[in-house]
Amino acid sequence: MGIPPENPDVEAEANKLFSKVFSADDEEIDKRIDELIQTMQKYKVSEVKREQEIYACMLHSLFDEYRFFHKYPHKYLERIAMLFGSILSNRIIDGMLQDIALKFVLEAFKRENKRQKFSIIAIKRFFNMLPEFKDFFQEVYNLRHLLQNDPDMKKDIETLYNKTMKEKPGSSN
Repeated sequence: MGIPPENPDVEAEANKLFSKVFSADDEEIDKRIDELIQTMQKYKVSEVKREQEIYACMLHSLFDEYRFFHKYPHKYLERIAMLFGSILSNRIIDGMLQDIALKFVLEAFKRENKRQKFSIIAIKRFFNMLPEFKDFFQEVYNLRHLLQNDPDMKKDIETLYNKTMKEKPGSSN
């Protein structure tokens, strides 16, 4: 997937889809994220060029916006993290894009405050898939001491690691 063509209509449609998540009431956020994920799944495999462009624009926007996540107000940071994690858990991306997304989550995990918060929320969305991302999971496990403010998450990581990774020594991505 290359950079989407500059098309204001495509960008406007992508922003309209994102706005449904960001403007949703708190009790509707999971439903809105699920709806957006379904739309992205549809557009990913669509034969309609415009839908493919919207899908590409959405991913490009998310990846490009990553560098500003730490400036987001808490509510929006939480929602973008939930969306980011849901994109991974629903396999909306794969290959190099998946690797980039995991790198973003890992880099944020190493930081403090808002960036780490983003990472923790995203990881919780694809937590049970961690063993599938062996190198990523190994790094998160090795850095679990950074989770001073989330002892439950630290314990959950240790439990999942001991259950899945120790049984399969020598495995890698």
